[in-house]
Amino acid sequence: MLMKKVKLFLACLLAVVSTALYAQNITVRGTVTDASTGEPIPGAAIVVQGNATSYALTDVQGAFSINAPRNAVLEVSNMGFRPQSVEVNGMTIVNIALEPDAEYLDEVVVTAQGLTRKQKAIGYSTQVISDEKLSLTHSSDMGNSLAGKVAGAQFWGAGGATFNEGSIILRGATSYSDAKGNEPIYVIDGTIATAAAVNMDDVESINILKGPSATALYGSRGANGAVIVTTKKAQEGTSSIEFSHTTAVETYYNHIKFNDLYGGGSGTSGLTKTVANAIAAGEDVTKIDWTSPKHLYEDFGDGTYVMDYYSDENWGARYDGTTLVRSALSFDPTSSKYNTADPWQARLNMSDLTRAAWSNTTNIAFSKSSKGMSTRVSFTNVDRQGVMYNSKAIRRSFSIASQLKPTEWLTADFSYRYRYRSNKNAAIEGYSADGNVVCDFVQWGHTNVNIKDYMDWQRPDGTWRTWNIHSTDDLTAEYHDNPFATMYNYNSTTVFNYHLLSSDIYATLPLNFRLGVRLNNYILARQRDYKYGTGSKNWDSFFRTYHLQDNDFTAQGYLTWGDQFVDTRLTVEAEASAQARRYADW
Repeated sequence: MLMKKVKLFLACLLAVVSTALYAQNITVRGTVTDASTGEPIPGAAIVVQGNATSYALTDVQGAFSINAPRNAVLEVSNMGFRPQSVEVNGMTIVNIALEPDAEYLDEVVVTAQGLTRKQKAIGYSTQVISDEKLSLTHSSDMGNSLAGKVAGAQFWGAGGATFNEGSIILRGATSYSDAKGNEPIYVIDGTIATAAAVNMDDVESINILKGPSATALYGSRGANGAVIVTTKKAQEGTSSIEFSHTTAVETYYNHIKFNDLYGGGSGTSGLTKTVANAIAAGEDVTKIDWTSPKHLYEDFGDGTYVMDYYSDENWGARYDGTTLVRSALSFDPTSSKYNTADPWQARLNMSDLTRAAWSNTTNIAFSKSSKGMSTRVSFTNVDRQGVMYNSKAIRRSFSIASQLKPTEWLTADFSYRYRYRSNKNAAIEGYSADGNVVCDFVQWGHTNVNIKDYMDWQRPDGTWRTWNIHSTDDLTAEYHDNPFATMYNYNSTTVFNYHLLSSDIYATLPLNFRLGVRLNNYILARQRDYKYGTGSKNWDSFFRTYHLQDNDFTAQGYLTWGDQFVDTRLTVEAEASAQARRYADW
């Protein structure tokens, strides 16, 4: 009986061990190729089933590497190919061949100048992104909406606190001075504008034109590719009201590992006195703990210690958690921390500079279609707090699109789109003493500073409190202002007003001819206001406002013809057009 129990125990133990080993992650490598040609597929996505955060993309050679459980299932996909699920089964080398998607090749896409083609009939690289894919993760900005959805494209983003929508680069670097290259043009219902002018709630589909052949009709402006945006229209014979609301919250995530062993300062005035006293007493100075705050800092005379606040470096005493050291606020009679001291320990928490930022996006749209006329009206409002205090972004969009068809052969399309875009105190990136409060503690700063203590940044006389005082009897800033004072006094606001007007009037003539006129007008009005308050060490009080405007008007007359031959297998199309453009800025 005992032997049977032992055998049973060993069998259970072996099962548990083998199950644990089988669940361990392994590194899976391989290539993804086109099953019809054998060519590698760059930009294919490999995702561990059930874990969307565990993924990899293939490189230009179609190669990939991903960490996955031994029993995982890999989901492999790429635009224009049928998705495939592959069981790992403990294999470390997995090669996948994707079958082309015939339905994708039959899709009709919008190309340059409003022309439509079947995907398989064009000789250059394009990619269509539908409304369903764009709305999976709702974003009011074009750049963030396209991130991760365009094969082979580079996405250059920015911190969320900058309110920057990011940018898509289709053709890589185009100059020695700009590593990321230039953005493509954005064509919104025929009007060339910028990504910031697009309201994503109005987008029906997006077509990405990458190659030079695809953008030839746009001339030099299409040198970096084109993003063709088709907006929503009223559906024939229907009336509808659409409403949507999205609430989101952003929080700061700190991925920087700060020094938590030594505190602020770089002076040795306390150590000089300690050594002098030891020599006078005949003690062995080599046994002195050179990094202790009791030896490195000066004794205030009551058992507390004073550090060198004027230094913005962090080469001070080792944290011991017991020695009482005064902060800069200890010498400010108007502060609640006056004449107090705290145990010597690391307190810097960059999250204390930020808040939970709420964003609310509301869209309402009305559409109606009847015989000979259809109209869609849409309004979107976005109110977004910034994670940095005293910062916010506002986006307001209005659009109206109508189509009139007074006769069977005459059609007139009209649209007007307006977008208001305002950023207040968008976070500044890069090295800067003015406005970049994060840099003050990443590049400089003391890790012993409790940022929360400085939220009450203003004294009754209007002067500012700071951690970087000149001395214990001179409380002005040596180098760095109070970060909260900076956020509330270093104010900059940018306002952009986008106006897009489009019209296309055309007649359908016999023998498949079409004669028409397109009018497009893009107006951008910009205003920048700078308001700097008094009390800073780093800037003087200041006010300035800028007002700028661009006006880009294009008129085009065109004649097109097209027909199909050989049982619709051969399509022949031709277009002749004349265009005039007038651009002005002031």
